[in-house]
Amino acid sequence: MKLSGNTAQLLKKAAKHPVTETPDGELKEFSLNTEYYDPNMDEWITRDGIKSYAVIDGSTVWIKDIGTTYKYGTWIKGEISEDKKHVVFDNMQPYYEDADGNLYYISHSYTNANQDVIADTESDSFSFDYDEQTGTISNDTLELSIVNGDGGVFSHSVGYVYTPFTDKLVEVPAGLTFQSYSLRYDNAYKYYVPTLISVAWQGNDFYFKGLSTKTPNSVLKGTLQGDSIVINNGQYVGLYDNQYYLYFKGAKYTSLDSDGWPIYKSKDHAALTVSKNAAGEYQFDGKDGILFCLGKKANASYSQSYPAQTMRIFHGAPATPKTPDISGWDIDNTYKTTTTLSYIVPVEDVDGNYINPDSLFYRVFVNGKPWVFDKDWYPAFKDTLLVNSLFSDRGITPKQRTYCNGSYHVLAFDHDKSLTIDSIALQNVYFWNGEARYSGKCTYITATGNKYTDGIQAAAINNANKKVVRVSYYDLSGREIAEPRQGAYIRSIVYDDGTRQTGKFIK
Repeated sequence: MKLSGNTAQLLKKAAKHPVTETPDGELKEFSLNTEYYDPNMDEWITRDGIKSYAVIDGSTVWIKDIGTTYKYGTWIKGEISEDKKHVVFDNMQPYYEDADGNLYYISHSYTNANQDVIADTESDSFSFDYDEQTGTISNDTLELSIVNGDGGVFSHSVGYVYTPFTDKLVEVPAGLTFQSYSLRYDNAYKYYVPTLISVAWQGNDFYFKGLSTKTPNSVLKGTLQGDSIVINNGQYVGLYDNQYYLYFKGAKYTSLDSDGWPIYKSKDHAALTVSKNAAGEYQFDGKDGILFCLGKKANASYSQSYPAQTMRIFHGAPATPKTPDISGWDIDNTYKTTTTLSYIVPVEDVDGNYINPDSLFYRVFVNGKPWVFDKDWYPAFKDTLLVNSLFSDRGITPKQRTYCNGSYHVLAFDHDKSLTIDSIALQNVYFWNGEARYSGKCTYITATGNKYTDGIQAAAINNANKKVVRVSYYDLSGREIAEPRQGAYIRSIVYDDGTRQTGKFIK
C-alpha cells in the first residue's frame, strides 16, 4: 500500500482555516475503534477503545481527534440529517496549520487497484450513521486521510465506530455463584505467574472476575458462540489510581522483543475455547493474548498484557513447592550496604501443578542464617522472615500486583558494612489450611557465581565476557526514567547473548 499524492486535483471546496473555537454544549466521551495504516511499518494497526470526544449541540456534531494518531486536540464539525440517521461533514475541512502556515485537511479517500491511497478532494461530504437512541456514530467502511494543500496523503484510517464511553462496570446477574479457576499462560515467557480468578455463567453468558490485577474485583463478560466464548473489546474495567481508565481488548501474541517483553498485535475481540473435562467441569483455552489498556484523555496504551491462557478449576490442597532459582547477585560498590538479588520463584509444586501464589512465600538465608527484614524498609511483608511470592522491588506486592513481571524478582536489602556476604539462599514455603510445606533450598556462592540446590551444583553465572548492549533505569514503582538522579533505582543490563541482569542502583 502507498500513500499517494493527488496534485492534479484542486482543493476548491477547502475552507481557509481549521476549526479552533471550543464548541458549545456538553463534552461527551466516546470509545473509538478504527484501523490505522502505518506507512513506516507497512501494516495495519487496529486501534480499539481509544478514548475520544464529541459534542452534540442540537443538530451540530463536533468530533475531536478524528485523525486518531496525528495532531491531537483538533476538531471537525458536521450536521445531523433531518431524518436523524446520519451525521454529514463537509469534505476537506482544515484540520491543523503547521508553524510555516501550511494547512492540512481531513479528506474522504479511497484505495485504487494498485493499493494507492488517493485523496477524494472532489467529494462534497462524507457521513456517518447515527443512532440517536444509543448515541453511536459509525461508518465501518469510511476511509479518511489527512492531506496537504496539494492533496498529498499523510495519514490514512479505515472504519470508524464511536460508542459512548461509559464508566459503568459489567453487571453480574443476581444469584450467580463464582467458582475458583487457575489461570496459566501457555508460552515460554517466564515472567508470568499463575493467577487465581473466578468464573460464573448463566446460559450463554460467562463472567470472568479478576483477570485485571489492577482492578481485581472487576468483571468481563463473554458470550458463547459455538465452541468459543467471545469477549468483546472496549469493556470498561475501572479506574486506576483515580486518574486513569482501564478497558479490555483482544490481541495476538507474536514474539518477545530484545528486552524479553511480549509483542502483540491488536484484534477486535478475544476468544476462549470452552470444553468440559471428564468430571464435567468447564475449562477454557485462549490461543491469543489479551490486553488491559490504560489511558488518560485521548491517549491510551496497554499496561497489562497476557499471552495465551489456560483456565482450569482450582482444587486447593497441600503441596510441596518447587525450589526457587537465583539468577544474579550484586552489591553496590560505593556504599557497600545494599545487596541486590535477582531470582525466580516458580508458582508450582514439585510435580508442576498450579498452586495459589497468595499462599506461597519464600525465605532468604544469608551465610546460612535466616535473614530478618526491616519492617520499615518492607512494610508489606507478612512478617520479618517471609516474603510473598509476588513481591518485587519493581512494584509487585501482596496487596497491589501492578506490574506483569510475574515470577521474575528483584530484591534489595540493606545490611551493615561490616557484614561479608559469602552466600545467599532461597527456600519456598507453601501454606494450605494451616499446614506449611517447604521446598528445597537454592544457595548462591557470591565469590564464584555458582549455585547449589540441596547439594547439587548448578551452572555458574558469569557476565564478565559478555558485551553490554543496553542499560535501562527504573524507579521503584517500575517506571522507566531517562537518567537517574540522587536516590534508589532499578538498573537493568541487557547483554549481547540476550540475558539480562537486574539489580538495585543507588546514586
